[in-house]
Amino acid sequence: MATGSSNLSAIRAQGILDWFMYPADAIPEGYVCVFDTTADPRSVVLPGNAAQLNGGKAFAGISMDQGTSVVNVDNQLTVQKLGIAACALKINTACVKGQTAAYDPADGGVIVPRTSPKHIPIGVFQQSYSASAYVQLVGVELHAQSVGGSGLVGDVIVSSTAITGNTEQAFDQKVTVPAATLVAGSVLKVTGKVRQTAVNGTDTIICRIRFGGLAGVVMGVTPTIAGAVGGLSSFELTGTVRSAVAMTASGFAGTVASVQSTGSVGTLTIDTTVANDVVATVIFSSSSAGNTAVLEDLTVTVSGPVA
Repeated sequence: MATGSSNLSAIRAQGILDWFMYPADAIPEGYVCVFDTTADPRSVVLPGNAAQLNGGKAFAGISMDQGTSVVNVDNQLTVQKLGIAACALKINTACVKGQTAAYDPADGGVIVPRTSPKHIPIGVFQQSYSASAYVQLVGVELHAQSVGGSGLVGDVIVSSTAITGNTEQAFDQKVTVPAATLVAGSVLKVTGKVRQTAVNGTDTIICRIRFGGLAGVVMGVTPTIAGAVGGLSSFELTGTVRSAVAMTASGFAGTVASVQSTGSVGTLTIDTTVANDVVATVIFSSSSAGNTAVLEDLTVTVSGPVA
């Protein structure tokens, strides 16, 4: 199994501040290392090894030994634990920047986007890669919060395509919460900002944050806001998951001049077994093409327990 070529030298240089040496047999570059059940508490193996601790869930870090055939000196393996690491992406698997990066404890040490409860999250993809017939090295930001599922789910860093019209529409930029991520006690935090780019007369605008796409439940809504070129509608919302099918939401939304408390009345019906898009929507008071707005940013984090 060959590793693809990579131009990750800068990424590797940034990440090597947080690494340790562990006793281990040779583990290829970029592969996940997990603690094992030997008497040495600092010994690591590949996931799937018969000696893996806690079913392979005890994440130790990413092998930094370069190449596919590694000869360790005195069985000492350099393992990166934090920072941005070059990780081995599973064959025939694509990834998108901002997705949660994870590994299957039975899958031999390669990483994948987290799509299953059995996947152990280790960080966030920092690069987008198309599927390949070879293992590719891709940048992943490793951080302690990601273990157990906490941390950044995704963010929007490029303004969306403009929206116009008097029917509710979702911006084309969004953040997707992977299936089987949320459980009772998980806490979602959503922040975002919509900017009006053109206004027709005295027309007004309303913005919403929805969980589950355009047809999903409303986590928060702004008051009706008078149109203004450059006007900003901002959100700061918290969703508390009560069960696999229920969530409450609360927070604030609006402009500097008109902010309101917003959220759910009682519980919102959700489905955490499927992937859910967190989207911002907009609706103007008229259908005039002279009303336009863009989504400037959207950030979704999760903390607490996950599946």
